[in-house]
Amino acid sequence: MDIRPSTVAEMQRLGATLFDANQREVDGPGAWPVEPDWDRYFAIEQCGQAMLLAGWHVDVGVDTLVAYSVNFIVAHPHHRGKLMCHNDVLYVAPDQRGENGAALLMDATNAAALERGCMRILWHAPTGSRLERILERRVNHYRRIETTYARDV
Repeated sequence: MDIRPSTVAEMQRLGATLFDANQREVDGPGAWPVEPDWDRYFAIEQCGQAMLLAGWHVDVGVDTLVAYSVNFIVAHPHHRGKLMCHNDVLYVAPDQRGENGAALLMDATNAAALERGCMRILWHAPTGSRLERILERRVNHYRRIETTYARDV
């Protein structure tokens, strides 16, 4: 997998199939439809707070989007001067798993966040997911600090 920085425009143009697959995998039956607020994404990107990476399967003259990492860079209001990277989603297409794709994308995300001056990276891993298992195996790098619960109201 070839990992490169991406843009909101590129994700808008090429990401719909992967977004839908990710949503179904995370939320299961009854998942909310994926309807990105592209205007908001563009605004977040414009002010320098979006960090997107894309994983590509490269074949003779054709690159196919097979993975992505969406992250938001914010100055944390409780910790003056501390930039944090919030990973919102890391997704690798099922046919690309098992080849270290997720680990490569995570490492690239970490490197990009460090380049942007982030001092902490927060990963959001669905309960019981492959990402959660990867994070738990990397105990030298990550620690569980919170659990998030959701309630639709």
